[in-house]
Amino acid sequence: MAKQNELELENSQLKVYLEAKEIELNHANSLLNEFHSFLLVLGSLLDHQTSVVCPEPKIPTHSTVENLDDSQLKSVLPFILNLSNDPSLQRTCASLLSLICSLPICNPLPISEILERILQNLYSTDIQCSLNSIKSINHLIQHFGTTNDTDLDCKLSPFFNSILNHLWDCFVRIDFELVEMKVYILKTIMQLIKRSSLNHLITINQFYYIVIDYTKSIQHISQPSHLQHHLIIQSHLNELVGSILKFDETLLDRSDHVDYLMYMLVEQFSQAHDLLTQLNLDDDHSNVVLNSHQVNYHQLIDKLIINVLKVLGKVSMVIGSSFHKYMDSILPLLITMINTCKNDKAIILILKTIGDFVLYAGGPVNPYHVQLLVNAIDIKLNNLDIEKELRIACLKAKSFVIS
Repeated sequence: MAKQNELELENSQLKVYLEAKEIELNHANSLLNEFHSFLLVLGSLLDHQTSVVCPEPKIPTHSTVENLDDSQLKSVLPFILNLSNDPSLQRTCASLLSLICSLPICNPLPISEILERILQNLYSTDIQCSLNSIKSINHLIQHFGTTNDTDLDCKLSPFFNSILNHLWDCFVRIDFELVEMKVYILKTIMQLIKRSSLNHLITINQFYYIVIDYTKSIQHISQPSHLQHHLIIQSHLNELVGSILKFDETLLDRSDHVDYLMYMLVEQFSQAHDLLTQLNLDDDHSNVVLNSHQVNYHQLIDKLIINVLKVLGKVSMVIGSSFHKYMDSILPLLITMINTCKNDKAIILILKTIGDFVLYAGGPVNPYHVQLLVNAIDIKLNNLDIEKELRIACLKAKSFVIS
């Protein structure tokens, strides 16, 4: 009897063992089928290339990816994410992710897994891989913004802090020479902030001071050869500051924070004026650096001036009469720039900004500054070649200030 019981126990254990092995075999077959499906789809993506590991795989076109349905994308995506661990395929996989994220079909895909890989690829030593990751983030921001372009969709909102921090870290980390990539990151951050909600208010407030501190830290150009890149980055940083202030005007509630911001803007404007003065000198006496490259420095400085003016205008509008204490430091610079700057658009904005200062700050304007402004405007008006739009702006500004 005992022997029969022992035999039944062994049979029972053998049955359990065989059932477990059958489950493992079924699972293995399932994985093989999925892998086979993946190879078929990936083959079409890579234009039927037989070798997956190659120095420069052919990047699929948008039309190729658009032909895949939801199920195909869902089956391919995990393998693409896994293949990203292979350094030789990292660039190709980053491109594939960027293409997938650019399609509306990406909405049902697992955002957390995609973002995790994208954010990792930001730090790749392969610049193209990092660039494709920034493009992917851009696409996701576009897809998950609402129709009125204000709030991020709930699927992307939980990752807001992580995306913002990783993008800024990448921006600070890469060299100044990669100026186009740095600008692209700043534009992506601006899109992210534009579509954020009040849920992200604290994060954006903290980020504002990080941006201000960084902008202040690069005020002085250590290497003249970096002047071109410096002007471009500085200009876009001011644009970023303006977009943050547009999102949350309460950042200007504290006078000490406004003082810090105004000091930075005045210093930037002063540097821009000095550079324009050098450019306007005779070529024989100009700064060698400014003439040694085929770079339109006038255009770069004009853009910087315009972005500084936009922030100044925003500050004066928000703080109102409190702006009056900054008038003596900023007005002389703006008035001098009227005849230093050669860009009509920038001059018109200078005149408009001065009008905003007077309008929002209220109170009396220093008579000396009024006379300086009238003299500067008269010099412009005495130029017979002045464009009609600029002439009208000069006449309006003169009439407004005198009255």
